[in-house]
Amino acid sequence: MKTISISKARAGMVLAQDVYVSESGTNAFVRRGSVLNWETIDKLWDRGVLQLHVQDASTERPTRAPTSASDARLMSRAGIKLAPPPVSDTLRHEAVDALEETFDAVTHLGRDGHATAGILTRLDTVVGQLVSALMSDRTSLVNIANLKKYDDYTFHHSLSVAVLSIGIGQHLGLPPQLLNHLGLTAMLHDIGKTAIPVDLIRKPSRLDKEEFNLVKAHAYAGSSYLIESAMGTEPLWSGVLYHHEKVDGTGYPNGLRGNEIPLWSRIIAVADVFDALTSDCPYRKPLQPAEALEYIMGGGDTTFDFDMVTALTRRVELYPIGSLVELSNGQYALVVDNDMQLRPVIELVGTGELVDMYRDRRMLSVTVKRIVPETEILIGR
Repeated sequence: MKTISISKARAGMVLAQDVYVSESGTNAFVRRGSVLNWETIDKLWDRGVLQLHVQDASTERPTRAPTSASDARLMSRAGIKLAPPPVSDTLRHEAVDALEETFDAVTHLGRDGHATAGILTRLDTVVGQLVSALMSDRTSLVNIANLKKYDDYTFHHSLSVAVLSIGIGQHLGLPPQLLNHLGLTAMLHDIGKTAIPVDLIRKPSRLDKEEFNLVKAHAYAGSSYLIESAMGTEPLWSGVLYHHEKVDGTGYPNGLRGNEIPLWSRIIAVADVFDALTSDCPYRKPLQPAEALEYIMGGGDTTFDFDMVTALTRRVELYPIGSLVELSNGQYALVVDNDMQLRPVIELVGTGELVDMYRDRRMLSVTVKRIVPETEILIGR
């Protein structure tokens, strides 16, 4: 335990003793063990509290389970817990297997709806499991770092878009049944790429105009396949067909505007671009999640539906609590609070100092540069 001035209180600190103020009488105003946030600190200021007894971050935080050898060395100092992702590796593998089976069936079985019906049922079951996993904790956010653990772009992209879309749908208040429909549509949004030559899909450089026009046909091809195979219903077909439309009318295939674009398509459009921008690509490096989010925010009400952009910002977790980040000034830190997504509360590695990047004036010109991969060993660098 250590005693600090109220002026040095920071969000994320843990109280070591109850705090009493005159108006609370014999009842504690804030209880021992409470994690401070800025609202509470402001209230303590207003009530004339001059000092606080807080836990010493280096010795009194509970030890939590690390997820890698490098994390273990860091967390032995900081005691930060990495929250388990709502989508487990087992469920992820099941989803990717179902997607691969579906795409393979479409490629080889053509428009034989009877042959593909069982496969779609399996995919629908997996989507239900995804929705259940994400609904199990309504406060959990979509962990971007967890979505980027694998390299197989086609299938993991479809899965990531589905997870992000379900997260957006959750924020919009959609019930589980509609989340299932949305998730299935997102899983199949690129099914039409099975009709596009593989060399174009895998081309390691930018497409020319003619090639891009061929690739653009995947939206129509996917929707047509689903209709002709009697797979799904109209919301699925239109969701796949229009996921590249833009709210200002400059998208394809039909140049729809605003609410002319089906809701599923408006949701998937945001999730699709966000995941694409943050994924590795043969002709460019992936953007950091914060950069991709800022790009999408800049396209609100032009490229993207503003409400869908807002929902994405509320549901995506750019810097998960417990993740190790590198700052633009070269320092490393652990994220301890991420209510302010782009500027979290961090604990500096080495000093243990808690810093609120949103409120601390010293951090005005400092940004989070990146999440440090688990494979990097930073102690001693």
